[in-house]
Order: sequence, then C-alpha cells, then structure tokens
Amino acid sequence: MQRKGVTPLVATVMIIGFSVVVAALLINWSDIFVEDIRDDTGASLSLQVVCNQDIDFKLSEVCIMNNRLHFILANDGSVELSEISVKVTGTNGEIKNIKFDNIPPYTMKRFISKTFSEIFSSQSAAVTVSLIEVTPSVFIGDESRVCTDVSQSFGKDERISLPGC
Repeated sequence: MQRKGVTPLVATVMIIGFSVVVAALLINWSDIFVEDIRDDTGASLSLQVVCNQDIDFKLSEVCIMNNRLHFILANDGSVELSEISVKVTGTNGEIKNIKFDNIPPYTMKRFISKTFSEIFSSQSAAVTVSLIEVTPSVFIGDESRVCTDVSQSFGKDERISLPGC
C-alpha cells in the first residue's frame, strides 16, 4: 500500500513561509506596543520635568469673606498653569473642590471662589477649616495634566483659622 503525502521539500517551504508570516505579525505588533510605551513614558517624563522645574507658584492673603475663599496666586514659573484645583476640607468633614483656569506665567491674580454654604456655614469673621490643598495643572501638548508633586497644603496636622478679609 502506497502512502500519499506532502514531500519533504514542500513541507519545508510551508514551515518557512508560516514562520515568516508569524515573525512579520509579531514585529508589527511589537512596533505598535513599543511606540505606545515610548509615548506614555515621554509624556510622563515631560510632566515630571515641567512640574518640578518650571512651576513656581505662591499663595498669599488667603482669607474668608461672605462664605467665599479669597486668595492671591502668583505664578512665578515659566509655564502657564492650565488650572489650579483648591480642595477645602471643612470642620464637619465635607470636602469642596474649586477649579480656577488659565493662569499665565509671571503673573499675579486675585481669586474669589463661589460660596461654600455646606462647609462654611459660620458667618463669623473667622471660619475654621481643617485642610486646604492647592494643586496646579499644566498643558503637556494639548492635554491638561495635574502636577501632584508640587501641591501646597495648609493645616495638615492642626486646624487652621482663616481670618476674614
């Protein structure tokens, strides 16, 4: 009885062809994968460099008036702050987030928040809060990214009293 099958030469050509196709698919996939990782790493490094070297902001004259937080922010850094996020924790444990947009480089600007009736229910000259955290954001490319490494906090360990304006 004679067996019919693929000749060794045809089998070898098929194995080599299959290997070339699989290798081409792996190379194509790995290029896309490595490019994504490179882009993410580059954006992360750019954010760290900008946040740690180009941002220099200071708050002054922080006070409360008519249930509103007032402060002056000086952006002494060389980049525009796309946003400033102010997180205020009241004595009752409630947290309020306020966002202020577009602070150009080398400028000083006065900010007045919207009212915080849930947190600052007291109408006295001084309102007690437990924590104020200020975190800047910058543009990296077309995207606004948060710089948590350079955030500033007031009242971490003890309650702080902000005077009336």
